[in-house]
Amino acid sequence: LEKELQVKTDDLTLQVATLQGQVDSTMALTTRLNTELDDTKTKLLDAKEENKANDRAAFEKNVLLQSELDQAKKLAAQLQKTLDLHKQEHAQGSASLETELQELKAHHAEIQQLREREAAEALQS
Repeated sequence: LEKELQVKTDDLTLQVATLQGQVDSTMALTTRLNTELDDTKTKLLDAKEENKANDRAAFEKNVLLQSELDQAKKLAAQLQKTLDLHKQEHAQGSASLETELQELKAHHAEIQQLREREAAEALQS
């Protein structure tokens, strides 16, 4: 009986030692996984902060670019108005010059006709 108890005690001691090894192994794995989890959480928080910073920078850049675009549109509109005004002035000037040219041609034709009549009258006399 004593021998049997000794065998059972030894067997139980061996099982306890095996289970203690498994517990130690599980504890080591849990510690490693907790460390990796903490690292992952830290990386996630860092990525979120970086993303927020990038979003802020992109928003600020977008606001700046929109402002520049609005300014460029205003300038383009002003330049178009100026161009249209110059075209209108040029068209009016061209029309005025064309009218003056036609008047001068007509006046020149009258002068030529008058000279031709005077020359014809001078020949007849």
